[in-house]
Amino acid sequence: MTLDPSPTPEDIEQHEIAEAILLGLLESVIDYPGSFDREGAAVALRMAAEERERQGDYRASVLLEEWAERLRGRE
Repeated sequence: MTLDPSPTPEDIEQHEIAEAILLGLLESVIDYPGSFDREGAAVALRMAAEERERQGDYRASVLLEEWAERLRGRE
């Protein structure tokens, strides 16, 4: 997903949702070393993406999917 030079408030909100999920995953990794390997983190992001899509947060879902793919080395 490319960054829009003029994001709407909804775009910003969707990005913030995805960032909060990513930050939560990072906190888990820091608080519980070894709790996630690269693939496990990718799976967690993928599951979060599915939930965000179910909740109607489509842009957040796309970001989370993209980040999961990056972790899998499939940019």
